Amino acid sequence: QLWRNDYKTSVKKNPSTFVNLFNHTKSYSHANKAQYMDAKTYMNFDILSKVDGASMCHSLEVRTPFIDKNVWEFATTIPEDFNISNKSGKWQGKLLLKQLLMKDFSEDFIYRKKQGFAIPLSKWFLNDNQLIQHVNDKLLSSTSLLNEYFEPEKIKEFVNANNSGVLWLLLYLEEWLRQFHSTNAD
Repeated sequence: QLWRNDYKTSVKKNPSTFVNLFNHTKSYSHANKAQYMDAKTYMNFDILSKVDGASMCHSLEVRTPFIDKNVWEFATTIPEDFNISNKSGKWQGKLLLKQLLMKDFSEDFIYRKKQGFAIPLSKWFLNDNQLIQHVNDKLLSSTSLLNEYFEPEKIKEFVNANNSGVLWLLLYLEEWLRQFHSTNAD
């Protein structure tokens, strides 16, 4: 939807990397498909790079023991029934690991709500008038570098819909384009 007509034919709808990886999982269960795709894409190109960058920035040596190749390979051999359950409509994962941890940690700790690296985008975009104005100034201006690649009317639809995840990506891309263009201009 976003791409200008000049670029639509250049942009593939299904990047071959993801398609090839997903095709590899045809015989896998749904859970194993998700784990495989996470290990081959999301972990490498998102979560681990965030941990690596943030830790290096603060001179920290960080270890992620559960993604050690041998641990991961072993974990993929654990039968799904031993590791995942759906009791009373609530999915529970890492059952064996949690059972092992029960001897050393409290139940509250082991079954606490998962915390990720999420940025509170929806709070920012819904509650910060300055940020909303900044989004409008950056993304809807005639000088926006996104206009070279994307349909301005579609950008406006996304801004009006206030989808914080999409707006964050567009702002990030706009800033990257500005820095890239200014670096190449020098």
